[in-house]
Amino acid sequence: MEIKSLNDIKNWAENYIKSFYCDDNFINEKTRLKHIHTYKVAEIIRGLAEKLGLDNQQILLAEAIGLLHDIGRFRQIQLYRTFQDRDSESHSLLGVKVIKELGVLDGIEQEKREIILESVKHHSDMDVRLSPGLPALTDIYVRLIRDADKLDICRVIKETHKKLINSNYSENFLVTLGISRSEVTDDYTEDVLQDVIQRRQADYNKVQTLTDRKLLQLCWVYDLNFRQTLELMVDEGYLQFFFDILPHTPGTMQAKESVAEYIESKVSGLSSRLSLNSGETGSIINAD
Repeated sequence: MEIKSLNDIKNWAENYIKSFYCDDNFINEKTRLKHIHTYKVAEIIRGLAEKLGLDNQQILLAEAIGLLHDIGRFRQIQLYRTFQDRDSESHSLLGVKVIKELGVLDGIEQEKREIILESVKHHSDMDVRLSPGLPALTDIYVRLIRDADKLDICRVIKETHKKLINSNYSENFLVTLGISRSEVTDDYTEDVLQDVIQRRQADYNKVQTLTDRKLLQLCWVYDLNFRQTLELMVDEGYLQFFFDILPHTPGTMQAKESVAEYIESKVSGLSSRLSLNSGETGSIINAD
């Protein structure tokens, strides 16, 4: 991809996103959240592409995917007033629809256009392994955007947790996160715990409590695709944060041990940067 093409996409994305700001405070706040996320993910995926040794044109293509990966979110929040796909429609498929409908990729060669569209389409799949048959190069970009997206969602979760603690779990703040008061408990669902221990992707449909949500976030580690992403997950303090906000119980300790053993098997010495002996009662948002 040429720099001019990337700049065209940047300019289009900025103007498109800005068009959703209005006199509705709810829409503005949600738009702002995804506006920031868009540029953070573009920055992260560019960094990952550089760490993987991709060439300059491939790096530019990765950045373009970062800019467009969540473009469906803006129409989603306007139409449905939610970011929950299960209560509206797939934001990934909506993003593909927007890109095609508005001719965002007109003038870009077909191979790169298909890579971008497939990456947007599959970036939020529960498990990329459930989407076989992708061309090898496309598969790399799909995995890159999935990793970059998760890393920035970790940032959002960490910041939101701090705000919730500062609000003293206020009812208003819980409502904005889609969390009911009854969910605020140290209890967890055994099936979700076992998903972490057995190193499986947890099913959102099993989640019943706030602690379940926290455990589910740990499962993201098993879906990271590159050693460099695992290292960033630890070095940025995100994995330690997920450990720290769990209640300290024998079950959650077993979950943390399973995660630590997994990352050690992927990157020798990485688990030594983590402390397992901590725990608290906190909160995490449900970011899908």
